Amino acid sequence: MKDEKSTTFEQGGAIYTRSVSKSFRLLCHVLGAVLVVLGVLLALAFPPVGIVLVILGLLVFFKLSKREEIKFVSFARPTLAGCRTFGSWNEQVHRGAAQSDRFERALHDGIAIIGYNAKTGVATISGSTGNKYTTTLDYCSCEDFSKRSKPCKHIYLLASQMGFSGDDFYN
Repeated sequence: MKDEKSTTFEQGGAIYTRSVSKSFRLLCHVLGAVLVVLGVLLALAFPPVGIVLVILGLLVFFKLSKREEIKFVSFARPTLAGCRTFGSWNEQVHRGAAQSDRFERALHDGIAIIGYNAKTGVATISGSTGNKYTTTLDYCSCEDFSKRSKPCKHIYLLASQMGFSGDDFYN
């Protein structure tokens, strides 16, 4: 049995999946039913407490169980494939061990694009520390970018998801 029911959709030039965990939904239904039963039983002795439990149980059963998770999958059209640079950066900025390391960390540090607006080119990226950063191909709100004014791993992640490959200039 698959644990998730998911659908894929395109929005703003990006492809996302929308999913609801069946395990989570089942847990919410069981917890909601237990709260309703307890609320009914307690309503006989302590009506205000019982009513509150019934209401909480119904909310958990009907509302919380429908909670969806939306995840960025990819861009609808990779626009940077075969390019030697991106944004307004000169291709020389990507040279050197420090930039090569940032590009590698972009692919392996557990960071992820969680939202993208194709009209503005702005992505929201979840960093390796859990912080969220506003990122474009030319800017990032992270500390590394503000100190160095060179592409950070968040910018490299955005570029790589748009089709840019380190092979295009590192080789």
